[in-house]
Amino acid sequence: MPPPLYPPPSAPPPSPPPSPIPPGYDVVDVVGFQAVSSDPCLPDEASKEAKCNQIIAQVAADVQVEESRVQCLITCGSLILDIYIEVRTDNPTTLQTSVNTAYPALADLQTAFDVTVIRQTMAYQTTIPSARPPSSPPSPPPQCSTTCDFFLDGASLTTTDYSFMCMKYEGQGTTCKPMYNGAGCPSDMDICDMPHTPAGTVAPGTGQAACQDTPGKWAAKKCFKKVRKNKCHKRKVQRNCKASCGMC
Repeated sequence: MPPPLYPPPSAPPPSPPPSPIPPGYDVVDVVGFQAVSSDPCLPDEASKEAKCNQIIAQVAADVQVEESRVQCLITCGSLILDIYIEVRTDNPTTLQTSVNTAYPALADLQTAFDVTVIRQTMAYQTTIPSARPPSSPPSPPPQCSTTCDFFLDGASLTTTDYSFMCMKYEGQGTTCKPMYNGAGCPSDMDICDMPHTPAGTVAPGTGQAACQDTPGKWAAKKCFKKVRKNKCHKRKVQRNCKASCGMC
């Protein structure tokens, strides 16, 4: 019986497939580098964020780039610090050289990052997902009290039986009728707010409840980190990172 066929010992393992780009993100060119520390990993997200903010400020000063271009990612096992600097108008090779000049050895990283560095990866060129700027929120519906000229189907500005009316611009003015249907207005009509409708109330069927990450730290950086760590299965991440995790 012939021996089983195995790949030759020198054959490299297959490369892992590229990570999919989550909704709401674009691919950007970056120069990255890594420092691995023997220090204990930081205990919570607040500590990691504080450390990353310190590192971002230091890298921006050492490499002479804007802080907004620098991203920091801390993972545990060992204390692993991954730094990415966005390539904009720079020549990426020049930026790569600047990083290696700023941190030529473990001691330089140790001084800059204030951790014990036992291993480093010199600067390399790659791509990472980057959150797109949030789109402008939709304009609020007009007020029925200033828009409606003619009222149909018993419509009234004084009732509180409904929060919206459906309006249609016609030759002699704008006709309005109550929106009783929870699915919204007919396709040939638009929506206006009743006088008692609270500002910011989302009308049914309009799609105004945008699919987006929770504004603030989640949208700015935390969702990016959670997606890279494949944490979208966690309830808290799903609740705060709907767009990044493709939940809507």
